[in-house]
Amino acid sequence: MQKQKITQLLFTLCLVLGFTMVLSSCSKDEGGPSDNGNYFMKAKFNGELKEFKQQPSFQGGGNDGRLEHIVLGADEIYFKDVKPGEMSPGFVIEIWNIGGDIKNGTYTYNGGGGIDRDDANSYSLKSYYMLDGYTRYGANETENLTMVITELQRDKSIRGTFKGVFTLNDESGKTITITDGEFYLPYRDN
Repeated sequence: MQKQKITQLLFTLCLVLGFTMVLSSCSKDEGGPSDNGNYFMKAKFNGELKEFKQQPSFQGGGNDGRLEHIVLGADEIYFKDVKPGEMSPGFVIEIWNIGGDIKNGTYTYNGGGGIDRDDANSYSLKSYYMLDGYTRYGANETENLTMVITELQRDKSIRGTFKGVFTLNDESGKTITITDGEFYLPYRDN
């Protein structure tokens, strides 16, 4: 149990740090927040609207021109405005479809049955709401997450909705209900 907690914490930390580094390296404006246009990621967290407009983006890749993996996310606070040693709250959704091709459609936490490399219809969907580098909510324990991709233009943008129930990573059992989630994010190639 302790080894699982440590592994999960290390995975989360690596994911958060990696995603933050990727997003921060995308900024074209060194003096302040870039003009993100109309790009956003937002949702109601237990009824309270939270908007993630800093460093919004999605990245994707795969074999033979297919999209087998997509990561999308954004932060609440511009990364240069975050105090040293702290991290901006952020939201990330990740989908894997090894051997398949991610397209417009509805994806649920258990809908794809996990990653089966021999089944192009199988997929894995994960999401995290990170309050800081150590505290995060995720859908792993509740297995309650739905993402609908309504518009996907490879190398341009992705648009859709999401909802779910996430559990805090401290074993308290505390949950947060996410409703009215929407995203419209530009593609970033790094």
